[in-house]
Amino acid sequence: METIYRKQWRGFVEAHNEGLFEGAKDPCRNLLAGQLGTKLLGLCIYRWKGNVFVYCEGLCASPNLPAGLPEGPPDPHDLLEPLSPALSIWPGETEDAGPRRWIEMMDVFHFNEPTGREHWRRKAPVEERIGKVGVLKPEAVASYIYYHYGLQEERTFGGDKYEIIALHENLLFGYFERPEVVETPLYTPRLSTKSMPENWRDAKIPDHFIRWPDLPVSLRPIDLWLSVWE
Repeated sequence: METIYRKQWRGFVEAHNEGLFEGAKDPCRNLLAGQLGTKLLGLCIYRWKGNVFVYCEGLCASPNLPAGLPEGPPDPHDLLEPLSPALSIWPGETEDAGPRRWIEMMDVFHFNEPTGREHWRRKAPVEERIGKVGVLKPEAVASYIYYHYGLQEERTFGGDKYEIIALHENLLFGYFERPEVVETPLYTPRLSTKSMPENWRDAKIPDHFIRWPDLPVSLRPIDLWLSVWE
């Protein structure tokens, strides 16, 4: 049985490595294209300042392994190997862990999640694959996660099937598609409570963010650098 995973990763490119990073675009595109439809459904890479954000969808096997499918999601260092020489190094997660060039971001919100390949297949062409970033006030991170997990699992209201927001430190990265697809999720909600405010404005989500000096939004659009989809 195949399982669809969704992953977001963050990397960083220092200014002196920008040329090296740009030069790896075509090799990276070719490596990804060779896995489309088998191990990989699609992937987008976005740039903002020195940051590199990846949104990835792919296939892995669970629990009976079909031929050719990995047992779990890929290591981004292998999946995006041509980019590695240009990326800065992050410390390991534990004392005995080696250095990393990619950080896995934590999924903190989605309206829907895949229950199978046919359920997750786009039924109409995607016109835009949008990446956005936002910076939370450090003291507001727990509150942001609380409200968004409640919204997600109590299904306070619906939204875009493919939207997902991930967190690293207090930096949010969101992936969105246009046109939006809104449908009732097929998976069973994980909460049976009704703790979210009836009027979502009462959650005061914009107040959780450090404001941008040049834009009146919480999440700002960022540049799409590479997009490879089946």
